[in-house]
Amino acid sequence: MKRTLSLLTMLGCLTFIACQKQKSGSPTLPPATEGTKEIRFRLGGELLVTESPLSNGRVAPGTNDLSKTVRDSTLYVVMVKTQQSGSYYTNYMSGLYDVADSIRLNIPATGNVRVVVNAYRRGTSIGLYHTWENGLRKFDYPFNSVVNNKSDSLHRNYPNVTEDTISWVRVFNPIDTLQPLPGASYPEVDAYRGSIEFAAATAPPVMLLNMRRAAFGLRFASSNFTSGKLIAEYKMPGDAFANIHLHTVTPADINSRFFIHSADVLKELDSLPSGQYVHIKWEKTDGSVVPIGTTYIRFKRNVMTTINITIPDGGRIGITPQITETTWSGTETVNL
Repeated sequence: MKRTLSLLTMLGCLTFIACQKQKSGSPTLPPATEGTKEIRFRLGGELLVTESPLSNGRVAPGTNDLSKTVRDSTLYVVMVKTQQSGSYYTNYMSGLYDVADSIRLNIPATGNVRVVVNAYRRGTSIGLYHTWENGLRKFDYPFNSVVNNKSDSLHRNYPNVTEDTISWVRVFNPIDTLQPLPGASYPEVDAYRGSIEFAAATAPPVMLLNMRRAAFGLRFASSNFTSGKLIAEYKMPGDAFANIHLHTVTPADINSRFFIHSADVLKELDSLPSGQYVHIKWEKTDGSVVPIGTTYIRFKRNVMTTINITIPDGGRIGITPQITETTWSGTETVNL
């Protein structure tokens, strides 16, 4: 009987202590996401985001006719920065995406935040150069990361930082498709950029980020080009590198082929701050090369420039170009 009373007394004491702890409001562990809030970003502006016409977004069994290859996929480079003081922002997190709808970011719940998204399409190149790591596409400088459709803080410090740049993006070499072309100031990609700054505490769960195109176009035309190939070079003698890699066209593709390039400065400007020399040569079928002429063009954002070329006859060389301009809805014509 005494033993029974002792047990009852101990149970009563334990119950009393537990109740007292509950009344005192003992703290609980915060959830893993406390201090952050999720925001989904919709991309708009000059970037039209469309998906390949697949049934329910899937590839039909046994075929990939409707699917996009990885070299066709748009690459979205997302960077989140937090304000420290004044106009100074530091890297908070970044990530590479290939699906626009998956850009959902857990940002700090307070303070001012800047979100930057650069979108890269292959344009007229054969694709953005990448390798593979654990089944994921890996991009070197200036992205230094893999495409896994999420952002983290692993690439916010040098030398692995994800850079906010459009220049120096490398593309596959069309001659050796396993290797990249060297980096260039105006790579052959169709690039877009959007940036937004906001107070995190009052930010809505869905935000629109307008994208601005940072690209210009170039094509060639000729009424008397019937053999050989035309070569356009974009550097002066003695230059260490070219802002644009050389272009070639033949009589078979001169009327259908064009080239899209992007420039970091076009994120804010509507034209390149300085002009670009374009040297045109005609390589005959016998391998001999005839210089046609040189022009100096200041390429403009969202403008397709057409260089009209007259093949010299009777040994004429060094034809002086004449330049006329219109908008992308028409053409910007350079007569050479």
